[in-house]
Amino acid sequence: MKQNCRDYVRRLHTQDHNPADPYELSASDQLFAMLDGQWIRGREGVWRAEVVSIVAEPDATWVQIAPAERPGEAVLLRMTEQRAQSAIEALRAWTDLPADERPGLIDVVVDEAALS
Repeated sequence: MKQNCRDYVRRLHTQDHNPADPYELSASDQLFAMLDGQWIRGREGVWRAEVVSIVAEPDATWVQIAPAERPGEAVLLRMTEQRAQSAIEALRAWTDLPADERPGLIDVVVDEAALS
């Protein structure tokens, strides 16, 4: 039974990984590296981001992230593209909202037309 659990966790962790290059980071690992520890600067405050979890699915990537000093204030990001800069911009906007108006879920949808 323990082996089955370990295999399941391994599959979850490596589902977006290219097995041809075992030393290359998966897309989720790269996103984690770019977001974890990042300072989020809003108009009213600054906080250090701590990534709690990342789950990659075919249609979206879910990132749970919290202020390192206040982990109970975690927010969930649903990202259609794994772009760290888009997540940081969304977190800055979230930071600028009054604490009682901050949503628990942020949809981070990349507008391809705006990027061109």
